[in-house]
Amino acid sequence: MQNIFIEANPNVELISIVYSMTSFDYWRIPDYAGYTYWNDVKEEFSQYDDHPAVKNAQKLVDQGFAWDAPYNLILHHSYPPELQKTEEYSNQLVERIEKSGVDWLIDDFLNSLRDFAYESEFEEFYTNHNSVYTQSTEEVKSKTNVNDQITWAEHFYGDKAEEYHIVLAHGLYGGSRITIPVDDKVYMILSVSDIKNGKPVFITDVDSFNLTILGLASYYFLDKCVEENKNDVEGLSYLYADYGNWVKNLKDSYILAFLAYSIEDYSGFKNAENFLNSRMDYLYIAPKIWETYHEYESNRDKYPDFCSFFPETIKALKDIPYVVSTYPQKGAIVDANEVSEIVVTFSEPVSQNSYAFVTSKNGEYPETTGKPYFINSTTVVLPVKLKPSTNYALFINLPPKLCWF
Repeated sequence: MQNIFIEANPNVELISIVYSMTSFDYWRIPDYAGYTYWNDVKEEFSQYDDHPAVKNAQKLVDQGFAWDAPYNLILHHSYPPELQKTEEYSNQLVERIEKSGVDWLIDDFLNSLRDFAYESEFEEFYTNHNSVYTQSTEEVKSKTNVNDQITWAEHFYGDKAEEYHIVLAHGLYGGSRITIPVDDKVYMILSVSDIKNGKPVFITDVDSFNLTILGLASYYFLDKCVEENKNDVEGLSYLYADYGNWVKNLKDSYILAFLAYSIEDYSGFKNAENFLNSRMDYLYIAPKIWETYHEYESNRDKYPDFCSFFPETIKALKDIPYVVSTYPQKGAIVDANEVSEIVVTFSEPVSQNSYAFVTSKNGEYPETTGKPYFINSTTVVLPVKLKPSTNYALFINLPPKLCWF
C-alpha cells in the first residue's frame, strides 16, 4: 500500500524535547536507561531550559494541554523551523484547546517554538541523527507487515484514510501510543518501548505491535462514528460515570472489543476470550460490544460500514443492567469500625441464585463475615469487616464469565 509510511517526524521530536523540560514527565526518558540519542538531546538542548518556548509549554501543561494535545497541534503545521499552519485545526483539536482554556496562548507558544527551533539549530540536530531514525524505521519494517493490519481495519470499518503515518517517537518512552487525525490523514505515534545497548526498541513483541497498529487505526475510524452519533453517545455517560474521562473509556471499550474480534478471526474464539479477560479490567462493557460485532459482520449487505451499524451498538449497551449506587460510595473515606456491610443496588431486578464479587488490582478485597444476601430484587448486601488505613476495591459480576446475578 503506497499510502502507509513508517517514519520519524521532526515536529514530534521537537515537541518531545520542549515538553521534556516541563513538569510533565509521563513519557520522560529515565536517566538510568543509557539512551545514546537522548544523551545527545540533553547535551544539545539543556541550555535552553529557560527559553520562552519551554515557559509557554509549562503554562500549557498547567492548563492540562498535555498528553496528545501538543502533538495534535504541531502536526497541523509544516516542519520546523518554519512551523507554518498547513491544515485547518480538526474539531478534536479545537475542542481540546477550548476545554483547556489555552486559546490565548497557542499563537505565543508557536511563535516561541519557532524561535526555539531557529536558535537551537534543531533542524541540523535532526539531520545529524537521521541514521538513528533510519535504523529504527528499517527495523520496524523488517519485523512486521503493517499493511495487513491497516487493510483488516479498513475492511471492518468500511472506511479509509488518505494516508497512514506510523511515527516512531524517539523522544517518548514507556510504550504509550497516540492517534491523531489531520484532515484525511491519520498519525499513529509510538513511543520507545525499551532501550538496549543505548538504542531505542519499538517492537518487543510482534503480535502486540500488530494489535497496537490495529487499535491506533481504529481510533481514527471510531471517532467518526462517535461524532456522528454524539447525542446518543452522551446518553451512555452513566456506564462510566465513576471513571473520569468516560468518553475515552467508552471508546477504549469499543477498541478492546475490536481487537478481540480480530483475534477471533485470526486464531479462534478461545484466544479472543482469553485476551479480553486479561485486559478488560474496568472496560466491562467490551464483551457486549464484541457480541454485536458478529451481528455486524453477518449483515454487511445491510451495514456497508461500521458507522451505519454504530446505533445498534448503542441500543445493545442501553440494555446492560448497571450499578445505580453503592454503600459506601466509590472513593469515599469511611470509619472502618462503622462499616459492616457493602450494599450494591442495580438498575433492574437480578437473579438471586448466585453471585460474583470479584477481586480488583485497584485495592484489597475486604474480609467477609458472611455470605451475600438480598434485601430486595435489586439490592445485594455483602457483610464485611474492614481494617483502618486500607484501600478497598472489588468488582460486581465482572464479565464476560462472572455474570451470574
